[in-house]
Amino acid sequence: MLSHIMEHCFFDDTIPYVNTFSEVIQLFALSIQNSERIDLYIHIPFCTQICTYCKLKKKQLEVGDMEQYISLLEHQAKILFDLYGRIKVASVWFGGGTPSLMSPSQIYTVGEILHKYFDISHDYQHFFECHSTYLDTEKLLALKNIGINGLVIPTQTSNSVTLKKYNRFSNNYFSKLENIVSEAKKTGFFVSTDVIFGLEGNTLKDEIHTFLYAQNLDYDEISVYILQKNIKITSLEELQFFTKNSVKL
Repeated sequence: MLSHIMEHCFFDDTIPYVNTFSEVIQLFALSIQNSERIDLYIHIPFCTQICTYCKLKKKQLEVGDMEQYISLLEHQAKILFDLYGRIKVASVWFGGGTPSLMSPSQIYTVGEILHKYFDISHDYQHFFECHSTYLDTEKLLALKNIGINGLVIPTQTSNSVTLKKYNRFSNNYFSKLENIVSEAKKTGFFVSTDVIFGLEGNTLKDEIHTFLYAQNLDYDEISVYILQKNIKITSLEELQFFTKNSVKL
């Protein structure tokens, strides 16, 4: 299992965002000129409920939003294609928001757009971020068929009280998480998860329980995001030490 710690990553109000599509075009121009490798990030900003700890750009999903967004995605992909041809892309990453809110047919449509307008490599991992509540067998098959081979299925915390506090919890949250992780691994996906240290209300014992819970689900990778500066675990070795001695806490 590959594990790493990312301190304060994705939880900083100073995250630089690209605000206009003209800026995207400029970035592609610079990348094509100066980079040996181009990776493509596609942001799907929609959520059915907003996790209050999240500082990323997101929007409550309304009827018609996803269809309109996918149409815009194709429009912008075509502009890039007209300017630069089929740009060679090493790796694709879908983030959000909640990309797994897309229906299977929408996943197929997005896959068709990607492969039509970009030259997607088969030699790298292509990741898709998911919420376990909105992932099922049919969506896993669709993702597999469009070339996705890696999934990020966040755990965040094993403390259900904390999940509810941050508007993350849903009915049967943990059983759905456990079932879909097992199915995804059997389907052949590389499955990663995120856990968050420092959510208000969690103790160090809660954090260790979360890490042990994620380990027991047999993820291929666990990423630990440290939200608060008062969390003093600063290395993987220190995390492993606390984990091994958690029975004493």
